[in-house]
Formats: sequence, C-alpha cells, structure tokens
Amino acid sequence: MGRRQQAGTQDHLHPHGRGPDHQGPGREVLFPAFPAGTEDDRGREEIRSHCHAEERRQPGHGSYPHRDRLPHLEAPPPAGLRRRAQAGGCPSRGETMNAVGQLAAIAFISLAAAGGTWLIKGAPVRSYICDPATLKPGEVCLDRVPKDGKILWVDARLRRDWEKDGLPGSVLWNLDPAEDMQVFEAETAMRIMDTPKVIVYCGDENCGISSQVAERIRALGLDADVSVLRGGWRALRDAGKIIAAPPSP
Repeated sequence: MGRRQQAGTQDHLHPHGRGPDHQGPGREVLFPAFPAGTEDDRGREEIRSHCHAEERRQPGHGSYPHRDRLPHLEAPPPAGLRRRAQAGGCPSRGETMNAVGQLAAIAFISLAAAGGTWLIKGAPVRSYICDPATLKPGEVCLDRVPKDGKILWVDARLRRDWEKDGLPGSVLWNLDPAEDMQVFEAETAMRIMDTPKVIVYCGDENCGISSQVAERIRALGLDADVSVLRGGWRALRDAGKIIAAPPSP
C-alpha cells in the first residue's frame, strides 16, 4: 500500500511525519512524528528484553523444560535487534569469566610485587610518634629535649643491650640483680655533678624500668632534673640517634 492514500480510504501513520509526495490522484495525508527520544528509549527497552530472552532460551532455564525441543515456536527477534543487543551491552558468560580472570591476575601480580619488596627491603619502618597530651608526670617527648643541651642519658636496659646499641655517651643503670647497684650510684652521682639534667630510657614505651631507675636517681638527693623518655630506645632509634657501637663510658 502506498504512503499516500486515496480519498475515502483508511489513513496510515508514518513514523517520520509527512509522507513523500508522488504523482497520482487523491489527497495528501499528514503523519504524526514520534516525540524526541522515543525511538532511543524503545531501542534500549528492546535490547533489555532481548537480553532476558537470551537467558531464558538456555536449556533448563525458567519454567519451560521442553523449550529446547520446540525451537520453531520461538519468535525471531526484530530485524537488527540481535546486532544491537550484542553491541549494546549483553556480555556473554565467556566475557564475564574473562574479566574475572584478568582481575585475579592483577591481584596476584600486585601481591607478588609487595611480597618481593618485603623480602628485599624488609618490613616498613614505623616511626614512633610521641603525643604530649598522653605524657605521664615526669615523662618527656624526644622532640621537646633541647638538641644542644647538656644532658646525662641513663640506659635502664640490660648490660648486653647497652653495650650493643646504647646511646653514645650514656651510662648504665638497670635493676639486674647480677649488677652492683653501688657502682651505678657512684658513677651516676659523679656525672650528675657536671650534668644536672638527667633523662632515663629503656626499651620502648611499654617498659616501666626507666621510671623505677629515675626514682632511685632522685633519691640520691642531688637536686637533679630527672625525666623519663617516652618511647625509650625505640624513639631514639627512629630519630637516628642510635648506632651499633659500644657507648663511651
């Protein structure tokens, strides 16, 4: 049937508005145009419906167990719909598995690289951070200690640790029963006469021996300004003040 109808016949709608003019009797018929965007919306809906139809056509899917035996009962998709569905976002199962495999490969490579860095360079160094708001009475943060001040450092760790990596220029005073406490007192008292500011440190922030040693130094009655280093030897190491050499007495 032609796009222009003879007078008295039924008019047909044309999807693009006015039908093309041609020679012949009759009257010209105006065809309404679809609103803007209607065709695109309908195309997306067709693609979505086609994706669901593709899933339902799989054997054993849905409530039609004999569908695979009656392929002639299925209506073919509209012309051009299969091509648009494939290009419009209906990923196949193989494509989905491919993406999962790529993600797994990327994750494996990242973990392998991180593990290699750990083995070569070791664990990441975490510097000790001293919060002044959490200090106990008598404690001090390393960054608050004057860098050019004259300070007597007292190592409260075991002798073997002090000899291995004690702060250079420090003296030893610990609570090891095998040590001579009178020797500690005498040596520290002599040094305090020349350096009245004393800071005691032990292993780390969880070591309480430095506080006990500080109390014993205060008990000498030499009017020394005695403090305990928050973070202990760990704070000194993280600040780069520790070297693996015997400290000078």
